[in-house]
Amino acid sequence: MITPLPEEHYHRIQPLCQGFDFQLIITAVIEHTSPGHVLVDNPDHPHSCFLSTAEGCFLAGDPNNPTFNIELGKYIHERMTAGKSGPTDERELILYIFPTEWTQQFATIFLTKTPILIPRRYYTCTQLQWKQPIPRPFTIMRIDPPLLTNPNISVPDHITSWITSNWGSQAAFMEHGFGFSMMHQNQLVSWSLADCVSGNRCEIGIQTLPEYRRQGLATHTAAATVDYALQHGFTQIGWHTSEDNIGSIKVAEKVGFKQSTDYTWFLFKF
Repeated sequence: MITPLPEEHYHRIQPLCQGFDFQLIITAVIEHTSPGHVLVDNPDHPHSCFLSTAEGCFLAGDPNNPTFNIELGKYIHERMTAGKSGPTDERELILYIFPTEWTQQFATIFLTKTPILIPRRYYTCTQLQWKQPIPRPFTIMRIDPPLLTNPNISVPDHITSWITSNWGSQAAFMEHGFGFSMMHQNQLVSWSLADCVSGNRCEIGIQTLPEYRRQGLATHTAAATVDYALQHGFTQIGWHTSEDNIGSIKVAEKVGFKQSTDYTWFLFKF
């Protein structure tokens, strides 16, 4: 059996997700501050679950659940072939698993699809280290409604899509999230936003326009976001990156992030 879990019961999958303590997006979905969708084998007493979020999909709980695995495979195949894998409607699926025994069920769930394994790192920051002056003529701006609606400022589509996918709406982002951007000549060229929040923890990301990279702007922008978080009650800030993303790793370590754990993405292409 496989069935959607009502939002008011999302907390029932929390015991199944204990191995994902470095994935704050799960807690954010359970707490309804980030959008997500949960499928379970039993809505009253779930033993296996599939969670779809803005940061990827998660398999948790008991992997030795034949009926759930077969029905999940049918569900994923229908969604993926229709181009509805997640918030971005792309025909690929990023998957996290716990426990690792879920890999033994990939043949049942994904049939002939073989995943691409992508090594990842998780960093945490509890103290800002980067305190250098912002280079002229750049300025740091808080990402807020006046900035996003200013007709004289060029706001990249990536910012608005990030807000929508991770928070559901701009109103939800303004209520629970935060972010900063580097501005140059009325254009936002580097931006760092909170991906999700829960209690005194949050996770952030960074993006910079290609033509403005390798100038240290991402470090300044991420530092502004970290500084704001620490000044507003967050005591631990998370940062996810791929093992081969040297630029992201350097930015994180300059700002004050320390590597916490390694994990793997399983990327399935349809």
